[in-house]
Amino acid sequence: MNRTQDSYFRGVPFSKVRQIREALLADGEIIEVQVEGWKAVHYALASDAGLLNDLSAGGVPEAWAPLETTTIEEVIFLAPLDPVSARGRAKVLFGFDYVWEVYKPEGQRRFGYYTLPILWGDRLVARFDSKLDRTTNTFVILGLWLEDQALGEDVAFAGALAAG
Repeated sequence: MNRTQDSYFRGVPFSKVRQIREALLADGEIIEVQVEGWKAVHYALASDAGLLNDLSAGGVPEAWAPLETTTIEEVIFLAPLDPVSARGRAKVLFGFDYVWEVYKPEGQRRFGYYTLPILWGDRLVARFDSKLDRTTNTFVILGLWLEDQALGEDVAFAGALAAG
């Protein structure tokens, strides 16, 4: 079993991370990856290099084909800690300024307590805040904010939003 599949890394002190990373690079188990628009170097499994090259060339791996609907047909509501939107990635990747406001005092919230980004196609196009009223078992939409107001007139988006 190679080191990336082993539980070898659990509990590794931060002081050892660099040494382990360098060893994995030297062994060819991981590769450096530069993401367009990001300053930091990232790492991926070397076995995924072919997939990354296909993606870089504009291709989509066959295994990634949607099983049912696409994000054009049905929007996706991303969780606040989703890797796409968390830690400022939404701003870098999509130009979508997203902050999870759950820990902000109510008076400092711009959108809402548990606002979710909305993915339509390959863009983050809106956000909404909601809650479940447990006394009536009713799902309540507290707010919906469109990044582009023209989406409010877009029948395709409205259908995808309803499906989501």
